[in-house]
Amino acid sequence: ISDKIIDGVFLANHDTGRAAGYLHYNDMNVKFGAALQLFTPGKAFVYYGDELGMTGSGPKDEDKRAPMYWTSGTSSEMTKGPAGMEPKEHKFPAYDVQKDDPNSVYNYYKKALLIRNAFPSIARGTPAVMEEVTTQNGNLYATSRTIDGETVYVIFNIDNMNPATVTVSKATYPYSGIAATLNVGTEDATISGETLTIPAFGCVILK
Repeated sequence: ISDKIIDGVFLANHDTGRAAGYLHYNDMNVKFGAALQLFTPGKAFVYYGDELGMTGSGPKDEDKRAPMYWTSGTSSEMTKGPAGMEPKEHKFPAYDVQKDDPNSVYNYYKKALLIRNAFPSIARGTPAVMEEVTTQNGNLYATSRTIDGETVYVIFNIDNMNPATVTVSKATYPYSGIAATLNVGTEDATISGETLTIPAFGCVILK
């Protein structure tokens, strides 16, 4: 049995208010919260429905365990909630709507998981703060992740309004370019030489 401790990273579970609620049902907040969770080292646990921004909070546990919001309105595909659950009015659309919207919370989660799986070092690598980057801008959260000889650089812009521009030295952090990006809006990260610009609430993987 391994004695290595692995962090379990989650935003919500059946005993807590759902993530979308404490993120104020704000589209950008819900998406960026998912990025911070899924790009943090450790085992990530997504409570069912959080990938849709489902509603569910308050003192009653039943309200945190509403059925998966598969379809809008009344449908035979929707199960009933637990006895005592109060009626739910979800702020974000059901799965059948979100799956076809490239800018939906669901498709943001889907892309984040695809990136996480494509670069194992994101979840399992040993992290180290990229001090040369973070000291340039107080709104940047930047770490390297290394495992089995693979290193990626994960850089977040935690400013929800303004883009961030930073120099990422290839001499200090050997990388070829942008390997993946995750954005809450339509703007994407760009790089010119060693100058990286990340949109508000954006995330970049360099490799």
